[in-house]
Amino acid sequence: MVLALNPGPLPDILIAYCARWRDRAFVNLNLSVNKESYNVYTFSPVRIADFDHGSGHGLCRGDVVVDIGAGDGWWARQMARFVGAEGVIHAGEIEQKKVDDMKGKCADSPQVKSYLIPLDSTALPDNSCDLAFLSKTYHHFNKGSHVDYLRHLHKVVKPTGRLCIIERHSAIPGGTRATEHGWSPGLLMQQAEEAGWVGVRCELIRGTYHFMAIFVQKELFPPEPERRRPEGRDNQN
Repeated sequence: MVLALNPGPLPDILIAYCARWRDRAFVNLNLSVNKESYNVYTFSPVRIADFDHGSGHGLCRGDVVVDIGAGDGWWARQMARFVGAEGVIHAGEIEQKKVDDMKGKCADSPQVKSYLIPLDSTALPDNSCDLAFLSKTYHHFNKGSHVDYLRHLHKVVKPTGRLCIIERHSAIPGGTRATEHGWSPGLLMQQAEEAGWVGVRCELIRGTYHFMAIFVQKELFPPEPERRRPEGRDNQN
């Protein structure tokens, strides 16, 4: 089951990159989290997702992002435009050749720090990132390691930060592409919750076979106030 707190179509401010639709334009990656938005009295899907045009939210100047499995650095270069010279994009890859190639392609974006990333962590300090971003990387993790890796990201991402995962939807027919290079949104939600994350948006990216899921840390939510029954009423539902 796919969580969809915002039932509307995905706005144009995120047009995902993926191999078959690489010529599509990247407009913006607006994944903002405002702690005040989680006040129990103002809780609403629109405020949580906050993908509205012109909202002023999203990747801000000075933000720190870790792009896990950054590939050729395409996403990193796009996000660098929004974090500005004050921000940092840690673009990790597990092969030195890919890191070297990415450094060349990101030479005009000095805030992109390409580095050799370990298989089991980001090698970054706790509470150091505003966004952890994975595009078509999650399915590559070693079997049985997904929850532990998400727990690690829970430590690396700041308390008001967020996690964004883009994957091919494994339930959409596509032969081995779907089975070997895809993931189930339901399984991702289950694993993320086990690791201390709360899914606030998950939906298909229109025009693709991919889905995007956004998570925040469960500690961000205040305890739900206890409901008091009006005096004089019995305990019947």
